[in-house]
Amino acid sequence: MSAMADLLPRVPGPKLGPFTPTGEAKIKFISYLGSPYSENAYVWKVKINGKRYALKMFRFKTFQYLDQCHHSDRRPPLANRNMYAKYYDPFNCECRAYGRLKEEGREDLAVRAYGYLILSFDQQAEVAGKMGVRHSSLISASWGAHEEHRGLPVRAIVKELVTDDFGEDYPFAITEAQAPQVCSDLKGFHALGIRVGDIRESNYVRGKLVDLGRAWTMYHPGVMSCSSIRLSILRKAEARSLVKLFQRRNFAVPRALQACSVGDMKDMEVTSWDWRKDDGAVAHVDKQLYKTWSLGLFSAFLGMEALFTIIFMLFIWN
Repeated sequence: MSAMADLLPRVPGPKLGPFTPTGEAKIKFISYLGSPYSENAYVWKVKINGKRYALKMFRFKTFQYLDQCHHSDRRPPLANRNMYAKYYDPFNCECRAYGRLKEEGREDLAVRAYGYLILSFDQQAEVAGKMGVRHSSLISASWGAHEEHRGLPVRAIVKELVTDDFGEDYPFAITEAQAPQVCSDLKGFHALGIRVGDIRESNYVRGKLVDLGRAWTMYHPGVMSCSSIRLSILRKAEARSLVKLFQRRNFAVPRALQACSVGDMKDMEVTSWDWRKDDGAVAHVDKQLYKTWSLGLFSAFLGMEALFTIIFMLFIWN
């Protein structure tokens, strides 16, 4: 008998629960949805317990990839490798973002997620075979697995099936009539402490986000190490991505979104600290996440280069 599955990821903060009590299920794989060259995940139309869903099955990411995600803005190193996976692995990013949407009653902001599943090796092999992998020795490689992933199962998230064919639906991922709501949804994500991280048309289906694999959900080291100015820059960058998306489709750009993209945040403003409610998550990020708390907190505001300069100057002074 399988044990009851935990909420994931196993760090303080928002989490996603299992789709079934054990996190396992019999799955009928019907057809593949989306691009065959996906870097982060494979999405299939499936049937579970007689109902159809979109099952997003996540490929493994190397520590090098996760480390690059964290250090892209010269952030201080985290306490151990496991922490990088908890906060930057696409599966965990989605679990945290969907967990926040659920706990705040805002599941309307994205295509609904019903919970996660853990695939058995037979299920991993079945999917790999359906995608053209003919030799058993190549199954792990087809999921992006390396030596560091030995023994780890493939993880998946069960989502609402919005369309039977993402490929054909891409030209209509967002319609002009949906543009104001898409703009409002982005403000909703930011108000909940979620930086989406990957605003592009292929991540929308019928006006709703389907991909949160690069989302940073507070409390998160990628956000905590940012100054208020840097946070504003990140938000403006996401607004600009939406503006460019709408312009490519010759849509009218909502005034508030256009203003936000150039720095006028008045109509897209959110109270940045309203969602700082989980004291356990605060303590974990502030005191346990970095190798040395004082170094991590200090360098988060100054940047590593400035910190090293100060240390060097103090050394010369003495």
